[in-house]
Formats: sequence, structure tokens, C-alpha cells
Amino acid sequence: MSNNIRIEEDLLGTREVPADAYYGVHTLRAIENFYISNNKISDIPEFVRGMVMVKKAAAMANKELQTIPKSVANASLPACDEVLKQRKMHGSVPGRRLPGRRRYFRKHEHQRSAGQYRSGN
Repeated sequence: MSNNIRIEEDLLGTREVPADAYYGVHTLRAIENFYISNNKISDIPEFVRGMVMVKKAAAMANKELQTIPKSVANASLPACDEVLKQRKMHGSVPGRRLPGRRRYFRKHEHQRSAGQYRSGN
């Protein structure tokens, strides 16, 4: 096994995943099996940031409720913080997205900015 990969296992078997990836075997299989477009979620950094914030909140809640092992939460929380602090890592998010969604996010961002301008904020 190379130092550049790690082996992960799910119900379908084992797979090699890049060692520095912020995803696991389930995401890898989803990318391979559900091709939608050449565009990546990482093209929309606002979406990635929101997704990581939700993952962090879920890890915190599940840790408190003891529905996941503390070791899992303790590994997830620093990884979420690292992605949130260093936006350059958004490029490591591999997931595909539906075509045309960027237009929606940009339109929404423009409307939000226009609303702030009108309200004097």
C-alpha cells in the first residue's frame, strides 16, 4: 500500500481512497456510479462552506447525544474547522452537482447584495 492512499471498507468491499481526501469510500462510489456533469460542488465555495457547517453541527449534536463514537466526532470536528478556515481546500471536495445550479446561487447572491444596498447595510 502506498502512502498516498488509504484503504476503506463498506458493504461492497474495499477501495483505495487518496490519503489526503476529505471524503471516504461512500463518496468515491457515488462519484463513480452517479455521474451527472463535469462540474464540481467545489465550484460553489458558498455551498461547500454551508455543507461543512451542517456536517460540523451534526457531528457536535451526535457527539452530545452519544449516537456516534466520540472518536468519530473528535476526528470530524477538526477536519470541518480546517476546511472552514482554509478556503483553498474547497478544491478537494469531489462531488458532482447538477448543471445550471451555479446560476441559481449567483442570482441569489446578487439579490442578497442588492437587498443589503437598499436597506443601507
